[in-house]
Amino acid sequence: MEKNLLNLSKRETQILSYLKNGLSSKEIASNLSLSSHTVDTHRRNMLRKANTRNSVELVLLGLQMGVI
Repeated sequence: MEKNLLNLSKRETQILSYLKNGLSSKEIASNLSLSSHTVDTHRRNMLRKANTRNSVELVLLGLQMGVI
């Protein structure tokens, strides 16, 4: 099955980049002036879109596809 991360929004791509750097949802929220709940929602949406089970798989896929 081909996984396509090209459907990520600009904000989701931005959050994925922060995840790549090892930041937590709380740290990402602080950097982007968002609530941690909003960041968690974006993370869940990205996992669903990419059909990945966790953030590590998501980041690896993003790196492989050149999204981040």
